[in-house]
Amino acid sequence: MKLLLIMVLLVVCSQTSQAGMYEKLLELKKVCDAELISVEECAAQKKSILNTNKAAKEIWYCNYAGENTEPQPFSAVNGHSFSEASSASSIVKEILDEAGLAPNFIVRPSNVPNAMASSYDGMRFIEYNPEFIHDLKTSTQTNWTVYSVMAHEIGHHLQGHTIQAGGSRPDIELEADEYSGFILAKLGANLAQSQMAMITIGSDEDSGTHPAKIPRLKAIEAGWNKGMAIKMNQTASPNQPDLSENTVEDLAQEPVLEAPAEQIYVTEFCAIEGESFLITDTDALLSYSMDYMQIGQRMTPLSDACVFDLVTADGRYCVVPTGEIYFATESPVGKCEACDEELCGGL
Repeated sequence: MKLLLIMVLLVVCSQTSQAGMYEKLLELKKVCDAELISVEECAAQKKSILNTNKAAKEIWYCNYAGENTEPQPFSAVNGHSFSEASSASSIVKEILDEAGLAPNFIVRPSNVPNAMASSYDGMRFIEYNPEFIHDLKTSTQTNWTVYSVMAHEIGHHLQGHTIQAGGSRPDIELEADEYSGFILAKLGANLAQSQMAMITIGSDEDSGTHPAKIPRLKAIEAGWNKGMAIKMNQTASPNQPDLSENTVEDLAQEPVLEAPAEQIYVTEFCAIEGESFLITDTDALLSYSMDYMQIGQRMTPLSDACVFDLVTADGRYCVVPTGEIYFATESPVGKCEACDEELCGGL
C-alpha cells in the first residue's frame, strides 16, 4: 500500500493543475518531509514544478464573438445554470459522437461573454455562460445556434489551436468556423441554421483576433458544403434536396429542436474534503452543493495506481481501486462509491 501511495503522490504532485506554484511546493514539501521519496526525487520534483510554472504563465483563450475577455470562475448559481449545463454537455457529446472522437477537455459554465475554448496549465476547456446559452436559444428559437457555437469551440481544440503559442488570430478563427459548418451539416442542419449564430452575434468589424462577420459566414458555408458532400456520398440518395437554398427567413418554417432532457443519471457518488460530488453516465463531475453544476470530468488515469482520475479546476485527483481519493497527500481526501438505481439513478 505504501508503494501505491508513493506512486499516487508522484503523479499528482507533478500533474496538479490550477493550484498555484506555492501550493504545489507546499504539497511537495509534505511528501519530502515524510521521507516518502528520496532527496534526489524531491529536488527533481521541485525543479519540475518551477519549470512548469514558467511554461504555464501564458493562458490561451478565445471568445466566440471576439471579445478580449479572460474567463473567470462561474460562482453565481442562477435559474439557468443546471438546465443549460445539461444542454451544453449533451450538445458537446453529440458533436463529438458525430466526429467519432472522445473529449479530452472539460465542459464547464464560466463568467464569459458567450462561449470560449481555453487552455490552462496543459488542461483544455470549453467554457460557456449559461445565460448566453439560454438567451441564444430563446432569441433564435432553435438549438442549432448553440450547436454552432459549441462546434466552433470544439474545432479550436481538435485542430490543435489551444496548444499553439500566440493566442487567437483570424486564420484559426476561420478554421474553427469552417469546422462548425462541416459538423452541423453532418448533424442535419441546413446552411441558414448553421450560420444563424454568427448572423445573430457576430461582429460587423474585424477585431484584430477575429475576422468580421462576412468572411466568417463564408467559412461556415465552405465547411457546410464539405460536410454535405460527405453526407450525400454516404447516403447516396439522388433525390436529396439542395438545402443550401434555404434562407434565414425559412427558419420560421423549420421545427424548433427540443432541448435535451434535464434528467441526468448518476453512476458514482464521491466525497472530497467533505464536499459531495456526483459522477454522471457521461463522466461529468457535478457539484452536489452547487445545484448539480458541472465542475470537472472523470478521465483516464495518468498512473497505473489509479482506476480513474477526477479532473477539476483545483487539480487532478487519483481514485484508487478501493475508491479512496488522493491529492498530493499520504492520507485520502475522500472516497467514491458506485451508485445503484435506488441510491442515485436519475435526477
